[in-house]
Formats: sequence, structure tokens, C-alpha cells
Amino acid sequence: MKYVVVFCMGYPPYPGGIERYSAEIAAAYRRQGRRVLVITKSSTLPAFSLINRIPVFSVNGSNQLTIFFKMCIVWAKLKKRVSCDFIHATTWRLALPAKILPSQSPLVVSVHGLEVLKVPKYLKFIQYFILKKADVVVGVSETALKCAKQGLPAAEGKWLSSYNGLTYADESIPYCLEGKFREAVKRPIIIYTFCRLVERKNVQGAIKAIAILKRKGVNGFKYKIAGGGPMLNSLKELAKNEDVLDVIEFLGFIDESDVVNEYKQADIFLHPQIMTDNGLDIEGFGITIADAMSFGAAPIVGVAGGPNDFIMHEITGLKVDGGNVLEIANAIERLITSIDTRNTISNNAYNWSLANLSWTKHISSILAVL
Repeated sequence: MKYVVVFCMGYPPYPGGIERYSAEIAAAYRRQGRRVLVITKSSTLPAFSLINRIPVFSVNGSNQLTIFFKMCIVWAKLKKRVSCDFIHATTWRLALPAKILPSQSPLVVSVHGLEVLKVPKYLKFIQYFILKKADVVVGVSETALKCAKQGLPAAEGKWLSSYNGLTYADESIPYCLEGKFREAVKRPIIIYTFCRLVERKNVQGAIKAIAILKRKGVNGFKYKIAGGGPMLNSLKELAKNEDVLDVIEFLGFIDESDVVNEYKQADIFLHPQIMTDNGLDIEGFGITIADAMSFGAAPIVGVAGGPNDFIMHEITGLKVDGGNVLEIANAIERLITSIDTRNTISNNAYNWSLANLSWTKHISSILAVL
């Protein structure tokens, strides 16, 4: 039997969005009856391991060139031993070994957004070559796909957008929202943010919006911020300066065992993302938003980037201009004070996410056009 070969830049147990994406598509292919092997970069995995019955070959290096050559060596050896059905590179850079050591196998390349926008000029022609020659280019949102098409000559393969799946569908499918709605009446409303703390996530805007609400006298809520990143200390300082530490809790990095519990407790998921770096740094999809929706948290998202593609304003969430702090504050206040609005959006978000977002659907759309 032939293998689906997945090239990726990270793989669990190391946490992160691209790591999660890589593991989920590998598992989804396997559920479809495909044999899968993974070639990845990792500083924690051994050279070979079997993870959830999927063989994972790992390389490590101090720079991208070293990693690239090591992946080429691994792939050259594997090509002699296994038959390849097709190759799925989780970013365009990871398709390079497949093109340097060509095979007759089709090439699928995933596009997330940032990685096709922030590219040194001397690598642009390689990016264009890979995307032009790929048999299938799959964007995790329409926004991500548009980013990949900027400046690209006519492509030869098929292009499609296919949303990411849910991380915790097994836990969220049997989850009962009625219990959450009843509990929310008895306790403070939980506003939740879970992300890597970088500028485009706009947690700084969220904290300023919370400060506006506190000064206005809005109460009965708690804002919890989970995740680490380069802005953690500056965000804590901002919260201190805005005098909102009494209503904000920084959870830092949370264990996988606590992630689902935090989603279950959240009434509102706050993610007012923005574009940064002159439009080169965008949110391609927003997996934590989708996961929060699957547990009935009403999302507030920015209009910039991929979340704008799958959030229906006033139906499955509220959209705001992330650069307008007052607009963020007004959206939060509306969901805090209007139980009916919050519960309706929560219920809609829950039902829509479970009906439309799955990793099986993501890879099925790819298999359908191969």
C-alpha cells in the first residue's frame, strides 16, 4: 500500500498551531484508511518514533538550511523503501525536498497566511515556483488563499479553501450548553482569550477595552488570558497601568489537561485580532476561536484575517474593528448585559462549528480534487 507523506515544521508533543495542524491532518488521513508517515523538524522528538501508530521521522538543526538538507537525506532514504501516494507539505517551504528530489507523486501544499506574506525577496521566486507547480494548494480560509495568490503568475494546479477542523470534537459534541447557561446566571461571566501573546492577537486592545468597561461601572465578569509569548510581561504591565488586575487573570501556559476545562467555563471568547507589520502579519484561521465555539463560547473577533471568513456577524459571533478599542468594549458589554443575545450566539456558534468544521472534511476536500 502507498503512503501519504506529510512534511511539516513541527509535531506534537511540542505545542503550537502548525504542530496541531500537522498531527490532525496525519490522523485524518489515517482514519480514511491511508497509510501515513511524517517527516518533521523537532528539537524534542527522537530521529524515529511511532506516535498514534504513525511513523514520525524527525530532524533538528540550528538553521533552516541545515533542516532542509537533513529532510532531503531522510526523504531520499525513504523513497527507496516506501511507495508514495502523494505528498502533503504543511507550508510551501516544506515542499522543497519533494521538488529537489522529484517523484511522480502529486504534491499538496497548505497555506495559512503569514508564511506566504513574510518572505525575503530572495526566496519569493522559490515560493512562486512551489505554489505554481503544486497539484493542489489548500488554504485554511479564503483570506489565506488570497494571500498566497498575491503576485503569483498563473498556477498549474487546483486551488481550494477548506477550513481547519476542531481540536476537541470528541469532548465538545456531547457537551450540554443548557448547564453552562444556567451556571452563568449564578456566577461572573467568564471572558476568555487563549493564544500566543503576539501583537496581531491584539490582547492589548482587549485589556484596554476591559479598562473602559471597568471605568464605566460594568461589572459581573472575569477576564482570563491563557498562553505565553513575547508580549506576556508587557501585557501584565498594561493591565497594571490600566488598573484592571482585579478583573483580569493571566493563566500563562496551561497544560493540555486544562484546555478543555477552560473552554467549558468560557461564556465569551475574545479574539479582536488585527493586521500588523504593514499587513504582512495576519490571522490565517484562528483555531482557538473555532474550538471555543465548539464549547458554546460566544466569539468576538476582529474583521482582519481568516476569522472574518467563518464568523457570521450577529449570528455565530460579533465582528469588531480590532483597532477601535471602544468598539471592542461595546461588543463585550453587549454580550455581558444581554443574556438572550449571548445565549443565542453561543448556541449558534456551537451548532455551526460542529456541523461545519472537521479534519475529515478538510482532507476529504483535498482527496476529492487529487
